[in-house]
Amino acid sequence: MRRRQRVTLRDKVRRQAWRRRLGRAAAAVKAALALTAVGAAGYYAHRFAFRSDFFSIRNVAVEPEGAIAKRIEGDMASMKGASILKVRTDRVESELMEKYPELRRVTLERSYPDGIKARYELRRPLAALTGRHSGRGADEDAAVFPLSEYSGAAASALPRLEAASEDALHLGLKFLKMWSEHSAGSGPGPARPGIQAARVDEYGDLVLFLNGPAGPPPVRIVWGPADPELFPAKASRLADVMKDLESKSIRAETINLRGVPEEGGDAGGPRVAGRVIVKPAAAVQ
Repeated sequence: MRRRQRVTLRDKVRRQAWRRRLGRAAAAVKAALALTAVGAAGYYAHRFAFRSDFFSIRNVAVEPEGAIAKRIEGDMASMKGASILKVRTDRVESELMEKYPELRRVTLERSYPDGIKARYELRRPLAALTGRHSGRGADEDAAVFPLSEYSGAAASALPRLEAASEDALHLGLKFLKMWSEHSAGSGPGPARPGIQAARVDEYGDLVLFLNGPAGPPPVRIVWGPADPELFPAKASRLADVMKDLESKSIRAETINLRGVPEEGGDAGGPRVAGRVIVKPAAAVQ
């Protein structure tokens, strides 16, 4: 009896072990089949995505419209036929920015399944440069670029800036930006006169030519050092002087602000006071 029970228990253990081995083998076969299926699916998906024509670029668009948009579209035409999934948009953007310095930014967007769209923004020139950069403009970042993308009226309205060096160019552009912001925030009352031209020499000294109150000729302003810290005092004093001249119907030929502000003061800092030299022209008729 006991012998029969031992034999029965042994057979039961053997059957359980055999079933476990069969279960492991079946699981291994299922895993192998699943991996094969995934690999095959990945292979055919790769072929479909990169070797078929479904994702081939057929359409290229550039916004907004303009002359530079047509040139950018011509550059991007070489992308047609390539897979949209393989395009390195960051590389293309860098190449376009390098080729067209008048671009402030450009971004490429994929339009699935077969399109690429470029959106660009032009730089905003502060001045039209003269001298060695003649025919070009510059913005507040001191980036120099052609003005061909800007309308004739917009380009001709820009103040002309002549700078003796790169440092002088930076000073001049910083001054023009401050002047523009100061004019925009001047509040009610007579508009500040616009700058017709500016010149910064190698020492950082600035000379302005302002549009006259009754038209040409311009008023010559000897500003002195183009130091941003001196701008508020000089701008305030210039406004007072021009207002006084206008009230007396006197046209100035030259206003020299080199002595403003006067050094010193109660707190050791500059005062708005200082010597202003005015060379009058003919009286306004």
